[in-house]
This record gives sequence, structure tokens and C-alpha cells, in this order.
Amino acid sequence: MTSPGALPNALCVRTAASVSEGNRVAVVSKRFLVQKYTDAIAGVSETRAESRSALALERHHGWYSAVLLTLLGGYLLFDRAFAHLHIPGTPIYLAEPVLALLVVLSINSAEGRRLVQRSTPTRALLGFMLWGLVLLMFHVFDHGIDAVQDSALWYYGLFAIVVGAFIGVRRDSIDRLIPIYGLLLAGFAIFGWVRLAMHSNDAAGLVPDTLVAWTSHRPGNIAFHAAVGFAFVVLLVSPWLADRLERTTAIAATSILAVALLVLYVAAGTQNRGGFVTGLLVVVGVPLVRRSFGPAVALIAGAAIAILALLYVTDAKVEMGNRDLSVSQIVDNIVSLREGEDSGRAEIWSPVIDDVLTQERFLTGLGFGENLGDRYGFTFRGVRRNGVIVGTTAEDEGVNPLRNVHNSHLNVLARMGFVGVGLWIAVWAAWYYHLFRARHRLMLVDSPRRAAFLGWAMLAMTALLLNAFFDGTLEGPQVAVWAWCIFGLGAAVALETNMREWQRRQTGGSEIAREGGDTNPLDLSLRQLRRASKDSRK
Repeated sequence: MTSPGALPNALCVRTAASVSEGNRVAVVSKRFLVQKYTDAIAGVSETRAESRSALALERHHGWYSAVLLTLLGGYLLFDRAFAHLHIPGTPIYLAEPVLALLVVLSINSAEGRRLVQRSTPTRALLGFMLWGLVLLMFHVFDHGIDAVQDSALWYYGLFAIVVGAFIGVRRDSIDRLIPIYGLLLAGFAIFGWVRLAMHSNDAAGLVPDTLVAWTSHRPGNIAFHAAVGFAFVVLLVSPWLADRLERTTAIAATSILAVALLVLYVAAGTQNRGGFVTGLLVVVGVPLVRRSFGPAVALIAGAAIAILALLYVTDAKVEMGNRDLSVSQIVDNIVSLREGEDSGRAEIWSPVIDDVLTQERFLTGLGFGENLGDRYGFTFRGVRRNGVIVGTTAEDEGVNPLRNVHNSHLNVLARMGFVGVGLWIAVWAAWYYHLFRARHRLMLVDSPRRAAFLGWAMLAMTALLLNAFFDGTLEGPQVAVWAWCIFGLGAAVALETNMREWQRRQTGGSEIAREGGDTNPLDLSLRQLRRASKDSRK
């Protein structure tokens, strides 16, 4: 039996123990709360930092879009003449300072880091550019500024990261792009005829501090842009107008613009076989992407066939340079391609391949800075002076030298070796795979506009890569900037489309529940989407 005096003592001991235990729990709880608060603050700080970077990009989005559209529009309308504008006395052209400024802005943004971390095509492109940078470091001290200029083959790829980062900030950029590019194409459909008619004008003035005439414009680039613009109008502008205008008005506007671009493509294709072939690939690919034929498509096809038939029957032709502008010239171009009448390029390519295969640097290539025209005896670009062509032999030094081989893909092999070629193939394999996968998902979830955009991007890029086989186009900004911007647009849209499935695989589906969970069809895998599509058809 407990004594009366022991009870208060026991209560005191228990109370003291309880107080001690409570203090211990309080300390542990306090540490837990402090840690949670610290983590929350860190998360909030990171979120706020990302928000600030996104807001910074948002603030700069307007002027950036204006600068980039001006750059792309200048290359579209003025080609080589615009590309050769530079600070007098320096090798600094328009694209380089614009690229440097936008790269700094994009790298410091959360969207730029997100693109690099999660976009496989972008990471593959970074690997290719890193290899180019390593080779540049080895040769820049020997060749100086020439090595930097030759590195445009890879550093223009930074435009893809810049464009992709800004697309991540403004998710409606694709919708905004449709009317802007449509208006630009309407101007090009008219102004392109002026540039085509004057591209061989000998009496035109020269761009300051260069030997390039203001009228200099490659017909192959006109043909390419006209064909790609035709595809854009049919695939994207047409449904965009149909949502906003009366049916008859939309069909008429689409048909007029599409036929004008198609006829411009045919006219420019008579002057350049490479441009004709690449444009034909785009025109033929449009029905495969669209998969449906409305009245606008039928009207466009009928009008184009009627115009070409009329010109062929009347044998209408316009003398222009070395080739007439006529339908019969198109037939001659097709026949010459079929018979393989292009031995000139083969004579240029063969010694390059033999040299790279036999020398000790077949893995790393020749690097950047060496003049490949001098190494292999290529002729210089012809430049007319007072009606006489000069600069067609190696003796005419200082006259616009042809520094690279007449093939961008072969130039990768010559300057970056088989390591560069392997990375080059990986870049395009990753890009096409992810875009094709994203387009398939968008078609299954009934998002036709973005699916059509990815289809157009793949068509345009295929034509660009084919055109780079006929000519060294990816070394110059007038084509390279367009190519890498399309690359970045496609990679950003594909990343946005495939991201939800990637999150579902990483988190088991719980992390994306707050964004809609299984109610959002983009959360599903391609296998689930195909099964759901089959069930809906049943």
C-alpha cells in the first residue's frame, strides 16, 4: 500500500518524466518544422527564381520576336544580300550579335534549362555543337577568324535552343505564328517574282564592303521557300482562316495564296534543279500529312494543273540567265536528274571522301579554318565585273572564295570527321523520332493544328536537308537560321506533347494528378491511346 507521502512524489516523477518527454517531442517537432520550413522556403525560392526568369523572358518576348522575325524575313526576301550585311571592316554579320544576346537570355532561364534537360533532340544537338567547339579550340590559334567563320556549320544550332526556350514561355506562340507567317508569305508570293527576275542582274549595286550584289538571290532558295510556304498555307493557314472567315472567303483566300506560291516554286525550279527537287518533295508530301481533301485543296490542284498545261501548250517562255523560265525547262530538269547529268558535284565530292578516308584524322576531320577549296582545287564562285565573270579559278585570289565543299553533309565529314558524322546522324534521328511520336499522340487526342504543324516542320526540314545535299546551304545564315529555328520549334512542341507521359512514367501517375490525372488524354501512353482510339471507332 502506497503511503500518502509517496503519491505526490510519484506524481512529481511522472510529471517530470512527462515534461522531459514533451520537451523531447517538442524539440524533434521543432526540428522537423524548421526543416520543412527550410525546404518550403527553398522550393518557394526556386519557384520564384523560375517565375522571375519566366517573367523576364515574357517581358523580352515582344522585342525578341520582332528581332527574330525581322531576321528571318530579311533572309526570306533578300537572301545572300541580307546575309552579307555586316559592320564595315569587321566579319560580324547580323545573325551573330542577335544570336549572342538571345543565347545569354535563354541560358539564364528556367525554360532554357528545362529544354536542355528534358529534350533528347536538344541534348543531341548540344553534343554535336560541343564536338564542334572542341575542334574549334584546336584550330582557332592557327587559322584565327577563318576557323570561327567555318564553325557556323554548328554554332547556328544555338538558334534552336533560343527558339525552343521562348516557345516554352509562350505556349500560344504557334497559334500566333500562323497569321504572321501567312502575311509574310503573301508578301513573298509577290516580291519573290521581283527577286527571281533580277537575280542575275549584272548592273546592280553591291552590298557595302562586299562583292555581293543587292539582287543576289539563289533561285533554289526561292523555290524552297515557295514550296514550304505552299505547304504551310494548305496545312495551317487554311484551317485557321476557316475558323475566322466565311467558308467561301476562306477557300478563296487560301486558294489564291497557295496557287501563287506554287507557281512561284515552279518558276524558280526551272532555274535550279536542286531547288526543284526539294520543293517537289514538299509538294508531294502535303497530301500525306493532310490526309483529307476539301474544296480548297481541289481548287488549288485544279488551278495549278490548268496553269501549267496552258503554259506548256502555248510554249510560253521567258529568257532568264542560262535557262529559260518555261514548263519545257522543268521537263528538261527532270530528264537531266533522271540521267544523272550532274558530274560536276561528283568531281568535287570524290576527292574529299578519298582524302578523309585515307588520312590519319578520319575520326576528327580537318577541323575548322583550312580552306577546302585550296586543298582540293575547287574553283571560286563566279563574280561578274563589268559583264566579265572573274573569280572562277584559284588564281583569282581575294574574289569571294568557295571555302567549303558543295554539300553540307559532306562538309560535316570533312571538318568534323566520322565522330561528327555520327553525332550529326544522332541529332536528326532523335529529332524525327520525337516529332513523329508527338505528332502521332496529337492525332490520337484530336489536336489537328499542332499535329499539322509538326507534319509541316518535318516536311520543311526534310527538304532543307535534301537541299543541303545539292548545295552547301547550312553554312550560310540565310538558310541555316531558318533550319535551326524550325528545329527548335519542332523540338519544343514535341517536348510539350510528350512531357506528360514522361512525368507519368517517372512518378507512377501520382505527380500529374493535380494537372488532370487520367482525365487528360496526354497522360496516357501511345499504346493506351491507340486502344482508346480503336474502342471509340467500334
